[in-house]
Amino acid sequence: MQEMLLLPEGFGFTTLDALRVSQVSSIVVGVLLSQVEYFEKLGRCEMRENYYLEYIFTKFNSGVLMDYKISVKNCPLINVIQTSMIVYAPKMFRNLALQDGLTDIDKSFDLEANYENMFKIVQAEGGKSGEFFFFTTDCKYILKTLNNEELNLLIDNLEIFYQYYTSNPNSMLTKVYGLYTFRGKQMQRTYHVMLMKNIIGCKRDCVDRLYDMKGSSHDRQVIRPNKLYKYHELRSMTLKDLDFKKLEGCLNIDREAAAQLHKSLRLDSLFLKNLNLIDYSLLVAKVIHSLMQV
Repeated sequence: MQEMLLLPEGFGFTTLDALRVSQVSSIVVGVLLSQVEYFEKLGRCEMRENYYLEYIFTKFNSGVLMDYKISVKNCPLINVIQTSMIVYAPKMFRNLALQDGLTDIDKSFDLEANYENMFKIVQAEGGKSGEFFFFTTDCKYILKTLNNEELNLLIDNLEIFYQYYTSNPNSMLTKVYGLYTFRGKQMQRTYHVMLMKNIIGCKRDCVDRLYDMKGSSHDRQVIRPNKLYKYHELRSMTLKDLDFKKLEGCLNIDREAAAQLHKSLRLDSLFLKNLNLIDYSLLVAKVIHSLMQV
């Protein structure tokens, strides 16, 4: 029988869960380090004429917390394990962030602020399979794991994505601000991770309903006919196109915004089509503004 660890906020975890948390916390530390000024000096840097192909390779362990004065005073169970990290196209992603006026991404990855979130990951269904979404406590950013195919697709098309992002400021495509690979002897697997903007920008508790829209009616319904759902059940679901049509009917936005939205969606769809990408959707969130202001 595995030993149980008692954690803040009543979390009870096994030692295997603690290992998973160590992996997640090491990944968060790596992303935080990548945002430090002069990060290139921390590891072996492969600089090339085409900065879309540049990368930085570095290693770190728990000693990095003291070296860079990363506070873990209120995180007694945080353990940074020996980790090798590759940061892809660091200058390119930094330029994207600066173009969007983002100069303090590192603050969103403060370990103490995100302490509880790290434990929540391994409680989620995806945590046990190794895949995860990590939402920063301030709701500004998301870390998402990628498989090898997804990583290679992004690396092969970094220049195309960068040019599209910079020439289409109204694009609805999720902004990506970092791309990483993490591995180590104590890690259960190799993790490819993408740092991206949280387009909703608020906690899940503030979302009344969430819709994944594909512009299709085929297999695009979550709500079962003739079944009554409680309010909290609908709030916890990710609904689809036919559910939106039934519950919301339409988007109530002014004509000018509607025209801009239509233009952006058309351009984004054509862009993805030219890359032979077809599995994408539009995320629509109905939020409770009174809760967002709390």
